Amino acid sequence: MKVSFWLIPAEEDREVLQEMIDHLAETHDAPFFAPHLTLYSGEYADDADLSDVIRSSAQGIRAVTLAIDGLQHTEEYQKSLFIQFRSSKILAQIATALQRQASKRSKFTLDFHLSLLYGSLSEAQKQDIITKLDLTKQQIVFNEIWAIAISDQVETTEDVESWKVLCSVKMR
Repeated sequence: MKVSFWLIPAEEDREVLQEMIDHLAETHDAPFFAPHLTLYSGEYADDADLSDVIRSSAQGIRAVTLAIDGLQHTEEYQKSLFIQFRSSKILAQIATALQRQASKRSKFTLDFHLSLLYGSLSEAQKQDIITKLDLTKQQIVFNEIWAIAISDQVETTEDVESWKVLCSVKMR
């Protein structure tokens, strides 16, 4: 089973980010999704206890605060428009622990970003959105990890809508 592990913002930050994502999705006919930073994505046994995988990977870690580097965009569907964060040794350690427990490791590369929009927009449209977005925060607090069943490719709204939350674990 293909699983992605998402680091989820704490409630206050999650609400603000979800409003941004929902507004952008509605405005640009794009998919809706939960705000998240993907820690790792790979293959896990169908009978794997993903809650245990998360707990053992993030053992002893409470909330994680990430400093924002800025808003950026790419041509990639899943990184059309995103918040880039400074790297974090703690998150790299969690990602490595998640990878070690995979039944089949992937070529996933940890990238400290949180997407705000999935889609195909022009460079000018993306730049216009960036200039209009009100991102006054300097950092985001994350305190939960979700395991998500995903498809092999993510190129359409239907692909995004097929994702399913398998479990969630608060970091304690």
